[in-house]
Amino acid sequence: MKTVLQLALGALIGIAISSCWVDRKSSDFACTKDEDCASFTPSRVCDTDVGYCVPGDNPMGCPDACNGGCNETAKTCTINCTNPADCNGGTVCPAGYDCTINCSQNGCDFVECNGDSDCDITCTGNNACGNVDCGDGGECNVTCVGSNACNNVDCNGARCHVICTGGGACNDVDCDSACACDVQCMVGSSCDSRFCTANQCNAPTGCVSTQAGCPSTCN
Repeated sequence: MKTVLQLALGALIGIAISSCWVDRKSSDFACTKDEDCASFTPSRVCDTDVGYCVPGDNPMGCPDACNGGCNETAKTCTINCTNPADCNGGTVCPAGYDCTINCSQNGCDFVECNGDSDCDITCTGNNACGNVDCGDGGECNVTCVGSNACNNVDCNGARCHVICTGGGACNDVDCDSACACDVQCMVGSSCDSRFCTANQCNAPTGCVSTQAGCPSTCN
């Protein structure tokens, strides 16, 4: 028959073993409301009974593309692509959001800014971005730094600002139907070719939509 000491020792061992299986919650997951869980991907909701973010569909959560976080109130989204795995090749700004998109060397096969969104797109390093497509409205700021940092940049209908720095930093830059388009091709042959909105917009190193005779229909 087991002694009291043996029973007590067995109980202590059982507690110690079971404690190894407890899911120790980090203060990073502490919450009082769903908004406190908005930065997690996949999304989480706040279990107010325990005060922690738990897996679930959070209506206040960031779109999956916003791996750098978002602001649901301001509808802003940050997308960071520092290596190919971060963005599974390319990236698209979620509909209804204004985006800051950062791509490093080989980070993005393509970048797309949808609709009337405002986008700040920075491509830094060799082959950081493939084709860059601005939306049909809003403002689109594109910066390509490094050899072949961007392939083709299409401004579509946005208010477009493009800076290409480095040998072959941009392949083609097309102002397309942009309501205003300013392109700066820096440091030698940083742009292979450019297509301004009109001949009057041509400048020695790009397109200048603010000079006399160059159409600008932005509100």
